[in-house]
Amino acid sequence: YKVEYPFIRAALYDRDEEAPVTVGLRWKNEKSAGLGEPLPTGRVAVFEQGVAAEIFAGDGQIEDLPVGALVEFSYARALNLTVEHSLEPLPVKEDEVERVAERVTHRLLNFKDVAVKVEVQAKVARYRWSTPVIRRASQRSSQKNGAPLWVITVPAGGEQRLSYEVRTESLEAEDSLD
Repeated sequence: YKVEYPFIRAALYDRDEEAPVTVGLRWKNEKSAGLGEPLPTGRVAVFEQGVAAEIFAGDGQIEDLPVGALVEFSYARALNLTVEHSLEPLPVKEDEVERVAERVTHRLLNFKDVAVKVEVQAKVARYRWSTPVIRRASQRSSQKNGAPLWVITVPAGGEQRLSYEVRTESLEAEDSLD
């Protein structure tokens, strides 16, 4: 299960864009995993075994992937898992550089009868913003593709919260000062 939440929400969007929990697949493209062939860019359909027949579960997009690469894509919204996002703007230094600071909170709710692990990954528009600095995170993060990643275990029928502060500055402002 995964949530990809864009950093700097207030600066990038005029309204609260949704960042739902999705379900996906991940495996290494090797013979031992049942593949081991180069994979072309395209749509991938996922089916689940039902009582009488296979049932379409969703579809996702993959890019060209060589043998040995990690294959990863989301194919549907997760059932019985939701996430609520909230943000609070924080004060920033007033100067010619556009800076943004926010306190972000994710409240993950699990309505399943089993505990689940949810990956929460923060994304940033690299063309527009410098590498974000994370402070005061309520849980430890790792890095994935250059962005912070938290793996949160949400108990059966329960909830878990993740909060952190993020600060960054505009790369466009730096260009305009040259």
